[in-house]
Parts: sequence; C-alpha cells; structure tokens
Amino acid sequence: MADGRAVGYAEWGDARARPVVALHGGPGSRLMALGCEQLAGELGLRVVCLERPGFGLSEFAAHRSLLTWADDVADATRALDIDHFFVVGVSAGSPYALACAARLPARIRAAGVIAGLAPPPFAADDEFAQLIARDGDAAEAAARRHFAAMRADIDASTRAMATRDGPDSDTYRRPDVQERFAATRREAFRQGIEGAVLDLMLVHQPWGFELADVSVDTHWWHGSLDPVAPLASVREATARTRIDLRVYEGEGHAISFVHGAEILAELVP
Repeated sequence: MADGRAVGYAEWGDARARPVVALHGGPGSRLMALGCEQLAGELGLRVVCLERPGFGLSEFAAHRSLLTWADDVADATRALDIDHFFVVGVSAGSPYALACAARLPARIRAAGVIAGLAPPPFAADDEFAQLIARDGDAAEAAARRHFAAMRADIDASTRAMATRDGPDSDTYRRPDVQERFAATRREAFRQGIEGAVLDLMLVHQPWGFELADVSVDTHWWHGSLDPVAPLASVREATARTRIDLRVYEGEGHAISFVHGAEILAELVP
C-alpha cells in the first residue's frame, strides 16, 4: 500500500480476462471470496480477492475505515496492473464494495452486493448495532468474546452453521462448504482476532457515505429469508437509490454458493 503495509490476495481465472475484485465476508480471508470463485475461468473472468487489514496476510491497521479501505483497493489494483474493474462484496464484505463504488467511481465498471448488510440507520433491529449505540466498549468486548470462542474451535463454529434453523442449513451442511469455511476462518485468524473485531465494529457504525450518492451501476442480490440481513431493511435502504435489488424468493444468506455463477454472469455481462 502507499503507506508501506502489505495486503494479501489470491486470484482465480485468466490473468488477461475481465477483472473482478471480490471482498470476502467476515471473518474471512483470500481463501474464499464468494464461494464460487473456482468458476472464474469458465466465466471468462479474473477474480481477485483482497484481504482486509488484520485478516490473513494483510497487516492490521487500527485506524482504518470503510472509505480508507477503498484507497487500499485503489493501491492494490494498480499494483496488480488493473485499471478498470468490477467489484463485488458478500455479506460483511458488501459495505466495502459499496465504499469502493462511492470512492472510486471512475475506475469501477459496476458494483455487486451479495447477501449484503444494510447501513446502520436501516438496521435498527440489529442487536449488535443497538449495543454499539448504547455502549461501544461493551460492544467491542462482546465482539472479542465471540471471535475468541470461534478461533478457539474453528471446526465447531463451522459445524454449528449447519444446525441453524432456516433455508441455509442444507448448503452449510455440504462437505465442500464446511471445508471452505473452516479453511478461510483459520486463515482469517492467522494474526489473531483484532481484524475481525474492528471489521464487525465498522460495518455496524456510520459508513461515511450514503447509498443514494453511489453513482456506479450497482446490483444487489438477496434472499427473501436471509436471517443475517432482513430483506425489509435492505428494501428500505435501497428504495431511494439507483441500486437494482434482485430477490431470490425462499432463500437465505448462502445464495453465493447456489447462484454465484449466474450472479457473476449478470454483474459482468
């Protein structure tokens, strides 16, 4: 980066193909961008997954924000000889994809959001957002407990995903999905939990930009029964914006594992 930090990345597909910068969920790493990146070659794409500070190989940055991460993306893409690109974020990576669209409109051809989080003003029912609003120190302590327990038993945390009620359990029970989550979580915590804690705090506080101000062509794919980011909040957040919202009826948060190829084909026609 411009300030000398290192950022980890991985890529799939053809290095000469159309570039897609993918932003992983949280906690996550370069090892799993969207859950469908292995199809990049078949789709005629170059998918590059960048690790946010504190995850995997990326050095921690205590004072970062969503918008300064967009500056990191600008530095990283230049270092990789990428001029114009598509950007897509899944789950907790989605606010960062939108931040890139807000900060780097001249370089981004289109932005995509998969199972994304609504901005905090539209997520009033989110318990963690409520806790941050009441007591930031208590919220940070809760985040530390949560990620410390996850890091202490990665396998148990991935198995637990398959036991939750809702439409995602069948997907999360798949051996390949379990293996990929376990691998990316182990790498996410390579340096400890600081990156994950800060990531969670940032996406549940004001983002520093408004969705209505995003001028880049942006598409948002969401499951109607998403248990992490309720569709009602997403509809409200995107209602007065240029964002094109596309809903998978009867599906949940794991839509990238089921529909990833068609989503990428729609994002990069």
